[in-house]
Amino acid sequence: MAVRPLALGPRFEWRMPASYQCSLFFLTNPNAPTGARYPKDKVRAFCRRMRGVIVLDEAYVDFADGDCLDLALASEHVLVLRSFSKSYSLAGLRAGYAIGSAALIEALLKIKDSYNTSRLTQAIALAAVRDQRTLRANVQRIRRTRGWLAAQLAALGFEVFPSETNFLWVRPPRLPALELFQQLVARRIFVRHFPGRRTAAYLRITVGTDQQAQLLMQALREVYGAP
Repeated sequence: MAVRPLALGPRFEWRMPASYQCSLFFLTNPNAPTGARYPKDKVRAFCRRMRGVIVLDEAYVDFADGDCLDLALASEHVLVLRSFSKSYSLAGLRAGYAIGSAALIEALLKIKDSYNTSRLTQAIALAAVRDQRTLRANVQRIRRTRGWLAAQLAALGFEVFPSETNFLWVRPPRLPALELFQQLVARRIFVRHFPGRRTAAYLRITVGTDQQAQLLMQALREVYGAP
């Protein structure tokens, strides 16, 4: 089986060749680790011209301003994946679900493990789905903290990319990202650094609680000698 990854643009934007075709295409939207959400009209146009199966990974979509769920409901070859690990704060549950045409779901059922989720996992997932009030409150809090943290980082000189997820993709000022990562680890603050030609200059910072965001900013001010 041949795998053909497609590089993102200079600003990590999604650029698809007009003639591109494949049997199975995965698109993470919003993207990880950049946090960008690709425009729905662009995703829709791509789905219309693609003949193969398109899997839209929407693990972070509850933090975004829109989704592509209707594309899966209206198309025979589009599958949307969702997770309980992010907005529902149930990462340890290892549960998610797929939405798509009857034919695609039937194909997945043929290859899935017989006992891929326990009864306890299913019960917790169903309880979470029914408690939309808690979900909305959690998402609103994270979005609010995300906005505050993005503004604080920008004021300190960070290049902060627009995010529609529960993390921020940033480029530190004056210090290599790896060095800043190590200085934060020494202060027991953990962010993500991805070695690689395109990603080594950046850090991914998860949006935690307000207190955690404040502790991060305090540590960064110490590193940069800022008041």
